[in-house]
Amino acid sequence: MTDKIKQLIIDAQNGDSYSFHQLVALHDEKIMVLAYQLMKNKQDAEDLYQEAFVKAYKNIRFFRFESSFYTCLYRITVNTELNMKRKMSHMHTQE
Repeated sequence: MTDKIKQLIIDAQNGDSYSFHQLVALHDEKIMVLAYQLMKNKQDAEDLYQEAFVKAYKNIRFFRFESSFYTCLYRITVNTELNMKRKMSHMHTQE
């Protein structure tokens, strides 16, 4: 992880939303590709992408620098995808 990314994370943890926006800009393409690979359609991928970054924003204060920020975003995205698919599956079984 570069010093620039570390500083952006620290600033975002201290409430600087512009720093978080810069983190998004650095990782958005990779996360969108991942979301599309997981969801297989554009609309669901966009929903997953948005939800993953919202969760990252809400929880950035818990980031402990034990892995790269991308690794954290990757896990958030995959876990969010699993939860979304569980919800979809649960909705279909109730119909």
